[in-house]
Amino acid sequence: MRAVLTMILFFVAQAACADSIFLVPGQTWGFQFDSPKLVHQKGNASATEYQFEASTEVGFILSAFVEPATGKGTDSTSCMKYYWALSAKNPSIRLDSVKFLTKEPFAVVSYVVEGDYKSKHFLQVNTNYYGFRDDNCIDFHVSQVFLSGAEIDYSNLQAFNKSFGYFK
Repeated sequence: MRAVLTMILFFVAQAACADSIFLVPGQTWGFQFDSPKLVHQKGNASATEYQFEASTEVGFILSAFVEPATGKGTDSTSCMKYYWALSAKNPSIRLDSVKFLTKEPFAVVSYVVEGDYKSKHFLQVNTNYYGFRDDNCIDFHVSQVFLSGAEIDYSNLQAFNKSFGYFK
């Protein structure tokens, strides 16, 4: 029931204002951010974990993972080190593009993935926001996909970055 309520609140927030808000099931907090209109969305919650994915018609993609921090970290930096060690194994990441930043209360990694999908070359500009809250590690990923030859427009990612944060 909480997952359904969360999704309803998310859809209402999406339709009612420029920014999106979603609450993590079982918690008194969530996330808020500006993004293009999210049209494909799905979420999954258990007693201890939460996953959410969404995308737009223009290749803007986001996903969120909230799970117990046990064995993963005790703050945003240690959670980032845990998750980034797994993500960094992706051979499509352009190593020259990886940047580590801090946007309190998050540890942030931005990078570019380059590859081919269905015979089309693409660049995917990515940012992961790693957090720690209420004994949970958080990995909030946002990206924008651009086909080869298309002008790379960072405006969606910049608007997201300026607005992203905890709700409550």
